Amino acid sequence: MKIIKSTRGISSVLTVLLMIAIAVGSALITQMWVITYVENTMMKVKHVIWIPSVKFIDDGAITIYVQNIGKGSVELTTVYVNTTLVGEGDITMSGDGLIEEGETCTINVINQSITKDEQVRIKVVCIDGLSTDGVFEG
Repeated sequence: MKIIKSTRGISSVLTVLLMIAIAVGSALITQMWVITYVENTMMKVKHVIWIPSVKFIDDGAITIYVQNIGKGSVELTTVYVNTTLVGEGDITMSGDGLIEEGETCTINVINQSITKDEQVRIKVVCIDGLSTDGVFEG
C-alpha cells in the first residue's frame, strides 16, 4: 500500500478568512446572549430609589431628597443617620413618603448632632425592603 503525501493544503488566505468568520460569528452569538441577559435582568428591577442631595442645616436638621428612578411608586418607611434609626417624632416626609415614578420626596430630619465637615451615612428604606444609602459631608 502506497501512502500519498500531499503538499497541498488550504491556502493561507482561506485560513485567515475562515478564522475571521468564526471570530465574527462567536462575537455575534455572545452579543445576542449578553443583550438578552441584560434585558431580562433589567425587567426584574422595578423599584429603584436614589439620594441625589442632602442639605445640612445649622440647628441639627437635615433635609434629604430621595428620588424614585425606577418603575412604579415606592413608599419610604424609615431613615437611618449614622446607623441610628430616626424616631417617628423627628422625621417628616412630603407626600407621606409615597414617591411616584420619576418624582422626588423631601425628608426633614431634626434633632441630629452633626458637626461641620463630619462624614454622615444616611440610609433610606422602603416598605418593601428596598434601600439606598450614601455618605455625605455635614
